[in-house]
Amino acid sequence: MPSRARAALITPDGRYLVVRGRLWRASDPNLPASDRERFVVLSMDARRQLRGEASAEVRAAATANTSGAEWFDRIGAARK
Repeated sequence: MPSRARAALITPDGRYLVVRGRLWRASDPNLPASDRERFVVLSMDARRQLRGEASAEVRAAATANTSGAEWFDRIGAARK
C-alpha cells in the first residue's frame, strides 16, 4: 500500500509548517525531543478536553503552548 505521508512544507522564515493548506506553528528547534513530545501530548489532550469540562491543569497546559515570547522572537533578540 503506498504511503500517503508527505513532507510538510516549511515557510521561508521557518516559523510555520503548511499541512493541507493550513499553517501550523513550528516547534522550537532547540527543544529536546523528549520535552517536545511531552508538550505535544499535553497540548493535544488539552485540545480534546476543551470541548468539555477541562481541569485547570489541562487548561494551563493549553495556554502554556501560546503564552510568552515565541521561540523565534527569543532567538532573534539573542542575535541582535
